[in-house]
Amino acid sequence: MANNNRQQAIQEIQRNARLRNICSSLGRDVKRIGKDIKTLCPFHDDHDPSLHIYENNDGDQYHCYACGAHGNVFEYVKRCLGVDFSGALSWLANYTGIHLPTAQQRRTRILAILNQKGPMTAQEVADELYNRGHTLSRERNHAAPRLTELKDAGLIEATGKKICQRTGRKVTVWAARKVNTTVSTGHPQGRFFAKHGYK
Repeated sequence: MANNNRQQAIQEIQRNARLRNICSSLGRDVKRIGKDIKTLCPFHDDHDPSLHIYENNDGDQYHCYACGAHGNVFEYVKRCLGVDFSGALSWLANYTGIHLPTAQQRRTRILAILNQKGPMTAQEVADELYNRGHTLSRERNHAAPRLTELKDAGLIEATGKKICQRTGRKVTVWAARKVNTTVSTGHPQGRFFAKHGYK
């Protein structure tokens, strides 16, 4: 799928990733009993299939009637593999063959946010990515690695620290630097930007 919109890619993964097939791929025996699709729940010591799979066009859901575990394909993969949302997304993108935007495209979005909104923390950038529909969660990891890459490229800089409202810890505040985009690629800095696709 040639699609540069991360949110559309996530939605397509959610629509196309059949949970019963994912359960089987992760070692679960899935059975259809009448209209019900069931499997042993991987989240507790289950001996009588209690995890029900509900299929629909907007994305499959699961619910365990024994332990109460509930969620969609992303939650299932997160819990089974012990990864965060980004890890589950990468696994599911590979599983379904659906293309995700590149790291460069994510960097471009984050740089645009900082240019538009002014100085922000990694969590605030992650919140803004979520608000704009680029991610399905507000996880800080959607922004933090890209911020580090932008800093290494000289496109953003730390302007200070502030207390994070969620954790109560001091966190870095990032701001876009005013970069001369007409720098010749013969200059070391210009060559760096050209190599990494920054404009």
